Order: sequence, then C-alpha cells, then structure tokens
Amino acid sequence: MSTGDKIEFKRLQHWWLIPLGVIFFFLWGILLFFPTEVLQQRLESELTTRLNHPVDLSGLSLQLPALVYIDELTSPSELGPINFTDIAISPTWSSLLSTTPAAQIAAQVFSGSIEAQIDSAQHIKLAATSLHWEGPVPQLPTLNIQTTIAHLNAAAKGTEISQLEQLQLELSELRISGLKKLSVPVDSLDFGSIKLQLSQKQQNIHLDQLTSSGGDISISGDGHITRHRNLMRSRIDLEFTLTPRQDLDPAITTMLPLFAKKQQDGSYTVRLSGTLAQPRLR
Repeated sequence: MSTGDKIEFKRLQHWWLIPLGVIFFFLWGILLFFPTEVLQQRLESELTTRLNHPVDLSGLSLQLPALVYIDELTSPSELGPINFTDIAISPTWSSLLSTTPAAQIAAQVFSGSIEAQIDSAQHIKLAATSLHWEGPVPQLPTLNIQTTIAHLNAAAKGTEISQLEQLQLELSELRISGLKKLSVPVDSLDFGSIKLQLSQKQQNIHLDQLTSSGGDISISGDGHITRHRNLMRSRIDLEFTLTPRQDLDPAITTMLPLFAKKQQDGSYTVRLSGTLAQPRLR
C-alpha cells in the first residue's frame, strides 16, 4: 500500500464519526429545546378532562432514547389524593411496526410499583406489587381499612362500556378498624390474606373466585355485578359464606345471625344486592 493509499484509508476510518456527530448534536438539540412546559400543560389538561377532576404534574422531562419522565402526579379520588412518583412513559418498541402501537408506563405509588401497557386500540394491561394503603372506607368514613396489595394483574379494553377481560388480586393482609363506632363489640377485624378473581362478559362482571384465610373470619363468595356507565350505580348480586374462627370473640359470633343465615356446618351465608353506592344485605 502506497503512502497516499494509507492517508486515504485513515480518512475513511474517521468518516463514521461524521454521522455519529450529527446524531449527537441532533439529540442534544431535542433535549435542549424540547417544549417540556407546553407538553406538561397539555398532559394536565388532557388528564383533567378525561378523569373529570384536576390533575397536577411536576418535573416533566425528556430522556433518551424516547422516554418522558415525570417527577410527580397528584390526582384526587374517593380514597383521597393519590400521589404517583417517578413516572416513566416510553413506547413499546416491538409494537411500533404493528397496527396497534403501544406505550409503557411505570410509576411508584402507595410505597409500591405499578406498570401498565396501553395501545392505540385502548387495550390496557396493568400489574402492581406491594401497594400499601390505609384510609377510610368511601361510603362508611367511620371505618378504616389497612391492606397490602401483594399482586395485581388486570387487562381491560376501554370501550364505551369498559370491558374487563380479567383481574387477579392478592391481598397479603386486610384489617378493618373503627367498628365500635357502628356498635360492634370489637373495634377491628382481621380478614387475613385474600385472593380475588374477576372476569366480564358483556355488562356482567363475574366473581370467579373469592377466598380468604388466616383471619378472624374466612370468606368465600360468588355472584356478579351488572356494570353501569356510572360505576357506583352498578347492580350487585353477590353471595358470601362467612366462617368464624373457633376462638373468635363470642360477641362477634352472636351478631352474625343478625344479618346472615347460619348453616349446619357452623358457617353463615349472606346475600348482597342493591348498587355499589347503596348496597343492601338480605
């Protein structure tokens, strides 16, 4: 190889730096001039409209290669303000060439983590782990619930009447306190660990599985809920079997027949009807 050829070869070796430099400065320009304030205001407005209550965002930024990061999102709910932190939104790369591109969302909430995938056909998949929550019961503010969602997996399609494809929920503990304010002889009851599985066919949400163990009262149940556009007006048709622990306070077991029917095996059955807003025991 001649001296001229060697010089030309060395030049060719460095040509790959040109497109790399162009890409670097292009991405740097996107990060520098990305309209974060405009996007943040747009997201706040869109979420407020869709959820029908105010939503506050803070700390929105763009991170490479294509990730939107939000420090904090606060949204009111019937359970009180919900505070999401460390929110990361990115495309699902494997779906970009399909007819239903999707986005992934990850966040921290209730001291645990949630992940969701949403595509352009409004299909939603949700997973959550280790969510710790304590607060009042929306319809009975004198009661307080303490629970941990160990695992949650759900899939739904956001059509005009949302279609719940499946929901699997596992609570590692569930405790209800404040019962004395309702003239119950004990102030709290422990329901132990609970497993719940739901599915939906048309407008009927079916209770496929409900079991609890390790608490003061074991519970099993079945039935369905007829879904309404206004969730709280959904109709309930559920039946539960309650089995008290043998050494449970007699003051509780003597109260069970007031609203539940005793069976020969010592368990009690109760039927729940009405609506989610106004349930009735019968």
